[in-house]
Amino acid sequence: MNSLIVAGEIVLMMNEDRRVLRDGGVYVEDDKIVEVGPYTLLKSKYRPDRTIGGRKKLIMPGFVNTHDHYEQVLLRQLGDDEDLLSRMRDVSDPIASALEMDELYIGAKICMAEQIKSGITTVFDDTVPWLANRMSKVEAVDVIAKAARELGGIRVIQAVGGLDNDGGLVKAGKDADLYHYDPALARNDCINLIRKHNTSQSNITIWSNASTPLFCTDEMYQIMKEVADEYGTGTYSHVGETVKEFELVKRRTGKTEIEYLDSLGFLDTHVLLAHAVWITDTDITRIKRTDTKVSHQPICNQHRASGTAPVPKMIKEGITVGLGIDDGGHSNEDFFALMKHFVLIHRAALLDTTSTSATKALEMATIDGARALGMDRFIGSLEPGKKADLIVVDLAGLNYVPHLRPIMALVYGGMSTDVETTIINGTIVMENRQITANVKEEELMNEAEEAASNLVRRANLPHKYFLEC
Repeated sequence: MNSLIVAGEIVLMMNEDRRVLRDGGVYVEDDKIVEVGPYTLLKSKYRPDRTIGGRKKLIMPGFVNTHDHYEQVLLRQLGDDEDLLSRMRDVSDPIASALEMDELYIGAKICMAEQIKSGITTVFDDTVPWLANRMSKVEAVDVIAKAARELGGIRVIQAVGGLDNDGGLVKAGKDADLYHYDPALARNDCINLIRKHNTSQSNITIWSNASTPLFCTDEMYQIMKEVADEYGTGTYSHVGETVKEFELVKRRTGKTEIEYLDSLGFLDTHVLLAHAVWITDTDITRIKRTDTKVSHQPICNQHRASGTAPVPKMIKEGITVGLGIDDGGHSNEDFFALMKHFVLIHRAALLDTTSTSATKALEMATIDGARALGMDRFIGSLEPGKKADLIVVDLAGLNYVPHLRPIMALVYGGMSTDVETTIINGTIVMENRQITANVKEEELMNEAEEAASNLVRRANLPHKYFLEC
């Protein structure tokens, strides 16, 4: 048995009472939290193998990232001035045509390394549905699982499913069926991967997926929901990300995207919807009624000029909303920036300083994110019996002075570089800003630079996507 005390000047438990401890600690045995309490009590009661943390340290649950794309990491900075559908056409589709499995591995690994250094301990990843259909979905999951193991075991929920309808946006030619995934094959692949990975020992969990109403048929949604129901997993879809998407789906179905999914019986408590920017008040009522969960991407939505999701209204209605980086945060995996953007974008849009709060942002980044993924019994707060997923934040920087309100300081002034230690499943995967696995960061960065350059050239992207100021 391995044991550890993580001590801190401040401990944010994020439990039901949102308890904040001064001079507290967390006692861990193997992969579980045993006790949270005053450090002096834990020190007198237990004899751990190690004690870490200490003065000017804040202990909190690891961040739960409810939406990201490992396959997009090597595309950072490309298509900066394009909206979502234009970027898909000009950048993502050509890259998907050229992407190879070793490049997916490198992209996933460098993103995971950054996530660990940013304090992210659990990730919902939507890579597999956006790979070209020439690539094996089973092999892709194995590659992502390998990258996660090599970095110490970051917890990943991987969406498996895809697109079986081009939405009328892709014209005849070599890219007309780039992503097309037969629903029967998607079902078989998803079931086989669930049987392989959804075990208590695995750090990879499989969810079924129907990518978006714009690119999926009724059949894909119905089949992937049946898989989730049969095997007790969650299922997932993008919805209402852009106004163009909203209008195209309504033109085709006569319904909003939420109405359409509800008519298929797709919505329920085990379903996660990403974005939900373009939704109506009636849609919100349907989401609430079915206890469907939502993943909010405030930075991505701003970056692509997609709009501002009515998240404060959803939260007021009691809908569970987590936070998601999406596409590497369009240059990084900084969850502190994500929390801050969440608070500020809605206050600015609503002209109301009470519409959001730093406390709610922190809840969305931890326990609400865990609830959105159906994992709040295991992660998201520091409580006995839960998985030992926690981070140590260094409060010694100028940005935390004075130490009066720690949650305000974290959300408005914190940065990913303040994360000193990351612990996943009781294993220290980063300590003193150094990843503990046998990974040389400089070599990994060089590999990623080379892979990205080669990929861009093979994809025959215009010259503007090469190195420039």
